[in-house]
Amino acid sequence: MLAFVFSVIGSRFGWLRGPSDCTDRSTSGGFGTDRSLSGAVTGETVRAPRKWSTTARHAVYEHPLLTFAQTTVEAQGEPGEAPTSRDVLVLESNDWVNVVALDETTARPQIVLIRQWRFGSQSQTLEIPGGLVDDGEAPALAARRELLEETGYSCGAIIPLGVVQPNPALFNNRCHIFLARELTLVGTPVGDGDEEIEVLALPLEEMSRLVRSGEIQHALVIAAMHLFDLWRNWPQTAAGSV
Repeated sequence: MLAFVFSVIGSRFGWLRGPSDCTDRSTSGGFGTDRSLSGAVTGETVRAPRKWSTTARHAVYEHPLLTFAQTTVEAQGEPGEAPTSRDVLVLESNDWVNVVALDETTARPQIVLIRQWRFGSQSQTLEIPGGLVDDGEAPALAARRELLEETGYSCGAIIPLGVVQPNPALFNNRCHIFLARELTLVGTPVGDGDEEIEVLALPLEEMSRLVRSGEIQHALVIAAMHLFDLWRNWPQTAAGSV
């Protein structure tokens, strides 16, 4: 569902480029020290990143899944300086959900995965179930719905593991990660009508190997499995079933 093609961005927005230097500036206390990727401290005092406020917005392209919006943002300067203004691209979307579906009915617990073709990467990907949160829909309900649509499984318990920002440089949304337990196979996958999905279940201990080997490269899937590992080691840190 969430396979997007962004080739129009580079051609239409030549100003969409990353920073020319690779530095990590600590901002604790308002000012910090400039640290290079090697970890060396230069001792140079730098200004903390400013808060930017949107002053204008223009929808360049609208699609049911997302909107390409060109926005004008402004930040206050130092005392006596004029505010700074610039144009940026924001990809606006509803929140997403990803579901770590744990089948505990077998001798070796298994994770329910899906394989599908992704048009953005032009490749088949191995993922966990997930998708878009509909307007007015609670993320936990969206997680249950996506699990059922994409795998045919319902779940007795849906446990929030955490929330991540898929790409805060461009996207304005969040991805809610859930753990599904007490699985019951109640049907066949239907997807959203256009999806072609293969459902498979692999032993839980295989997940680390699949990530290390590159068979799983989807960043949100890797983030979800990391949150699941945190939950397994410190289950009291996660909220209860919803």
